[in-house]
Amino acid sequence: MPSLRNRLWLSYAALIGVLSLTVAVTLLWSLLRSPLLYRSTTQQLRLISALTARRLQSQPDLQSEKIYRQLDLAAQESDLRLAIINLSGQVTYDSGAEQYPALRLTDLTLSPVVQMDVPVRTFRVPQSRVWFYVLQPLPGDYILVTTTPRPQQTLRGILRDEMLGPLFFSGGLALLLAFIFSAFMSRWIARPLQQLAEGARSMARGQYPILTPSGPREIFDLTQSLNDLSQQVQTSQQAQRDLIGNISHELKTPITAIQGFSQAILDGTVTSPAALQEAATVMSVESDRMHRLVSDLLTLTRLEGGIADLHRAPVDLNALIHHAQARFSLQARQSGVELVVLSGAVPPIIGDGDRLSQVLANLVDNALKYTPPGGKITLSVTAEGDWAILRIADTGPGIPADEQERIFERFYQLDKSRRGGSGRGVGLGLPIAREIVRAHSGSLWVESSPGQGSIFVIKIPFVLPDDITLNQKANNA
Repeated sequence: MPSLRNRLWLSYAALIGVLSLTVAVTLLWSLLRSPLLYRSTTQQLRLISALTARRLQSQPDLQSEKIYRQLDLAAQESDLRLAIINLSGQVTYDSGAEQYPALRLTDLTLSPVVQMDVPVRTFRVPQSRVWFYVLQPLPGDYILVTTTPRPQQTLRGILRDEMLGPLFFSGGLALLLAFIFSAFMSRWIARPLQQLAEGARSMARGQYPILTPSGPREIFDLTQSLNDLSQQVQTSQQAQRDLIGNISHELKTPITAIQGFSQAILDGTVTSPAALQEAATVMSVESDRMHRLVSDLLTLTRLEGGIADLHRAPVDLNALIHHAQARFSLQARQSGVELVVLSGAVPPIIGDGDRLSQVLANLVDNALKYTPPGGKITLSVTAEGDWAILRIADTGPGIPADEQERIFERFYQLDKSRRGGSGRGVGLGLPIAREIVRAHSGSLWVESSPGQGSIFVIKIPFVLPDDITLNQKANNA
């Protein structure tokens, strides 16, 4: 397969070859139609005719052998045909009588003029070519006829005499320039492409180098895109490794517990009803924990893949936050935390009420875990243009700025000491909550400062383009 450099060289060579051929054809056409050759022939014809007539003006006898020899010499030197004709039509001398057809008075237009700028006329000999001729008057009612065949330019002659050498020279020079130029261009273009190819091969081997963008703008953009792809692949692979590690870590504790108690039962170590009840309780709790983990992972995967089913219908957000308050009121009183709801005049949104209730439950549960006794959690809903805004604000310790985005990653725990304990989460609640909000074409983020508490903000549009019918039903309800 030809390399890019060879293809570039061939393309430049072909381009220059076509341009050279076009120029040659154009030049040839102009030469074939050029009157320059005819002009030089007619000027020579006038000049020789005038000079010969001037020399013959002083000769007493125009029919002497001496005159004929002089005319023969002049005809040979000028490569013209000289003839003397009297007014009766008799040809007394013709330098081309043996080579060309005889001149006839009827072929000529007899209107001689004694001037340098005498007219050049033409006549055609039957079955022969066209001739140029000039007439000059001579003493004794004679006429000097100076004539020559009209020059013919042939394609072969022009190529051989005029163009073949320059064409070969210019063509060779053009190919040389094409080679030099294509060598420079191919190196300029091929080098970053070779770098991209090597980078792609490194990615296939599991290495992810950062390539330096260079070359034309398109290749520069391609290099940046490949760098972005490399970073995304690295991030994806790291996320897969983290996911496997986190799942293994989260499953290790319940599996170990279940395995230990089941082995104790099989070995007969646990025999009393109380011990058996305790073992069964631990095994049930740990199996429920594994079930929640697998269920949460499946839910998160469906949401991220866009295949989770949303049962969209009109949802009253004020009712939603009051339901969350009622659900967590007992837990709030036990934790010594005040749970407050601030209703707002907002129309219903179109969404999945159960999924949105899951989001609120996760955020309120997290707020209760991190808000100290005597603290306060506030749930509010407002309308801002075409968007509904829900806020869950707490008076907890706050979240550092560099971790505010990471808390939405899978298995990420802000408080590492809480990880893996009984009844503790595994770091999937916030990622699931964000994906549910995104499935509603909304967004979820946190606003927090250390020591100032945290505010989780949910922003959801009231109506999507395909929710017009549902929205009309909500307004009519």
